[in-house]
Amino acid sequence: MKLKSGMTQKGKYQILSYFIDDDLIFYKSINRNKKLIAFSLLKVKSLSEILQKLLDLLLNDMVSYFSFQIDVYQAKILIFCIESMNRANIKNLFKIIKKKLISNNSIEILNGKELEKHYTNILDYTIDPDARLKKNNEKTLILENNEKNVKIKYFKLNLTSVPQKESFITSFTKMLENFKMRARIVFSFKINKNYQIILTAYLIILIEKEEKINSFLKEVNNFYENLLLSGEELDLGDLAYILWRLPVIDSYFDFNDLSSFFNDDYKSKYIKISSYLVDKCRENGIPSLRINENMILVNKKILFIMNIQ
Repeated sequence: MKLKSGMTQKGKYQILSYFIDDDLIFYKSINRNKKLIAFSLLKVKSLSEILQKLLDLLLNDMVSYFSFQIDVYQAKILIFCIESMNRANIKNLFKIIKKKLISNNSIEILNGKELEKHYTNILDYTIDPDARLKKNNEKTLILENNEKNVKIKYFKLNLTSVPQKESFITSFTKMLENFKMRARIVFSFKINKNYQIILTAYLIILIEKEEKINSFLKEVNNFYENLLLSGEELDLGDLAYILWRLPVIDSYFDFNDLSSFFNDDYKSKYIKISSYLVDKCRENGIPSLRINENMILVNKKILFIMNIQ
């Protein structure tokens, strides 16, 4: 399947048939109504600093949804979507949104080539119109071009199974780093029919070795003592949802139950001590794995758990 001829199963928009107008990416529906959608991407240092403003945008119907993306080793990206029948309406609405957000120094609104670069990027792989898309029998999408091929796997994150929500983003990202995973975490927010804010989360992984993925999944699910990650089958049309930072299945939770995930005021008491222990292990040639700020696996068999009062 050539990407330039594909379209989403639900949206009726061609995947790579978009145009860029300064700091917005526009799609025009191929349906009769010719509805427009536009995306804006922002680099953010901290979601918590602008989260309330973003939730207000949702509640006031100014954006259709927004998603927060964390790529291992890369900048955090925020994407939000505006829908209208009229391009001028979208641009005017975006001006209002920018005024609400721009006062915060922790954000950078992307535009032009930088906007397109981050939009079409899946971790370190950039999608182009000449790429070919295939599906294998392992719930996996395969993107091929003349330079390299990548396999994409999708995992739903069961947020309700996480006991220490305040430290989850930090600790889970650290686990991805320790396993050297090429991975992206996405949290997506929207309003349901009852006008409640709901949230979902998923993980995208670019696969190198199946054994490495299986080992990672086993360790993660064992650590959280629950099925934190569950693999979901990807179809060809799901690439659009990956680009739009949307879940491929509707599995949302009430935001009020999970708001503590985004409490950046959480400061671990254990960072200095755990860093010291890891450094000492390294100096003495002892293998160690920092699972999170207060748990370290030493020599593959000794688990240190720090509990500082």
